[in-house]
Amino acid sequence: MGAATSPQVPEGKYFPLSHNGGHKTTKERPPSMSVSEAKNKLWLPVLIVVLLVVILIASLSAVHSDTLNAPRNQHRILSPAPQFQAVQAPFLENPRFDNLTTNQQIIEAWGKYGLSSYGFITIPNPEAYGLPPNKNVVPGTKNAYMISVYHQLHCLKALHMALLPVVTQQETLSSSTAGGHGFEHNHIAHCLDYLRQSVMCSGDVTLEPPDEKPEKGKSPLQGWGVKHVCRNWEEIEAWRGELGVI
Repeated sequence: MGAATSPQVPEGKYFPLSHNGGHKTTKERPPSMSVSEAKNKLWLPVLIVVLLVVILIASLSAVHSDTLNAPRNQHRILSPAPQFQAVQAPFLENPRFDNLTTNQQIIEAWGKYGLSSYGFITIPNPEAYGLPPNKNVVPGTKNAYMISVYHQLHCLKALHMALLPVVTQQETLSSSTAGGHGFEHNHIAHCLDYLRQSVMCSGDVTLEPPDEKPEKGKSPLQGWGVKHVCRNWEEIEAWRGELGVI
């Protein structure tokens, strides 16, 4: 009996094995597909995925590096203030400040912000934050410092009161507020310049579109309803309340 011969398999072709170990010829790969071509097709998506992963890692590393080395971090001011939560808050017209025609009405409207206290707090270790120690800035206290945002609000209140005669056609403006703080010309000039620099320092670049339904006779650029990224005011108030001295 002669030796059995295996079926001839064309070079570069293969046949799937059946469960019994024999060759199965019913599902032959297309004649044009070689082993090397099949391997290339298998490796191509793997290479693409690897390249994408490498690019992603490189991009994330670059972003992380940029974050660590951002210019704003180079100029970060050491401060005892905690990291307040950032919130989106729409600017909305507040009826509290509408139709104020007397000094007392203005004082009451701005009283919401506790401006009679001016926002001073004490810091027990000011040198650790590069702050110069002080005494009796607020009588009877040491190392008292004014929170800038309250200074800004105070200046706005000063402007409001200074402009009252223009708005209401009054001849004169009371020379003092409830706290006996005079609002002479030099004080107003200071407040205007302080606010100018504060606005430039904050640099809010929120884009404000025209109002969808502008009121007749008013500019369509009121800015109401536009969301800004703001510090949480309640948290700032709580912080001032914990450390406040006046």
